[in-house]
Amino acid sequence: MSPTFAAQLEGLLLAHLPWLLSAYWAVLIVLVGVKSLSPGFDKYSSYGLQNDNLSRGVVTRQIAFLLFYMLGLVLGVAAAIAQGLGAPLRTALVVVANPAVALGLAAARAETLPQFVGFGKVQWADPQIVPGCLFVVQMARRAAETMWVQRYSLCERLPLLMFLGGCTFYVAMGLTVTVDQSPLLLPTEAVPWLPKVLLCGAVFAFASYRQYQCHSALAQIRPKTMDLHCSARHYRAPTAALFREMACPHYFFEIVLYSALLALRPTLNMTLAWGFVVLNLAQRGRKTRRFYCESFGPGYAPRCSVMPSGPTHLAQ
Repeated sequence: MSPTFAAQLEGLLLAHLPWLLSAYWAVLIVLVGVKSLSPGFDKYSSYGLQNDNLSRGVVTRQIAFLLFYMLGLVLGVAAAIAQGLGAPLRTALVVVANPAVALGLAAARAETLPQFVGFGKVQWADPQIVPGCLFVVQMARRAAETMWVQRYSLCERLPLLMFLGGCTFYVAMGLTVTVDQSPLLLPTEAVPWLPKVLLCGAVFAFASYRQYQCHSALAQIRPKTMDLHCSARHYRAPTAALFREMACPHYFFEIVLYSALLALRPTLNMTLAWGFVVLNLAQRGRKTRRFYCESFGPGYAPRCSVMPSGPTHLAQ
């Protein structure tokens, strides 16, 4: 592929990116509705505790989620490089993927790179910069937790549809947070930028820490002596304080994280992405709570599944 053609293709994609992302998020929202109404469809897109055949699928959950977060991380870092150095997004992706190219670019732009590193070239008031940085932090943290904190059952695999959906989700989310130019639903000047950044950053940091606590608590119910390769289910009732009110507090804090990103970047596509995250995690939370109650008996009865707004009653 010639550089000229690649540049034209990238320009074409970026020009049409807003409506492509809008269509993507709208389709996902519709699919969530179909999934909730059609059990036959749900079996192709669920994983873990919803699977009857734990060994089906294309890749283990740990590898799959690590790949998802690395995709988001690479895309987020590439977008930051592209914005900071004024390089095309395709060049930034190559830079992230190939350290040798990164060194060559740094040498070629020796007069520009120090400004970028010293924040002389980055406009921190740009509504894309801070949300992009927070997204990169989130992807890096989740990748680290996937490798060193969480304990996945090694016999559970993601179905192909779920795996492809996860890959496209994190790519689309990275593009939505960093380079999307869809219309703003709220004027950026409605709230002073600095107080909004400080408040949203504090909420983001708090939710990140609490989600880390949730994942650590879930990891503790699978001790290191447990054989994660066997075909038996490896689920235990969570007993940490965070799980007494909600069946899935880690889903709740995930929603809070994306809410902070939405507050910083209230575009049409970010709103659609946030809506999908809320609907998808709420649905998964209800199924998880139902599974826990059916598996562990009436003694396990958190008041709600995801949102701490009141009791969630199981469908009979």
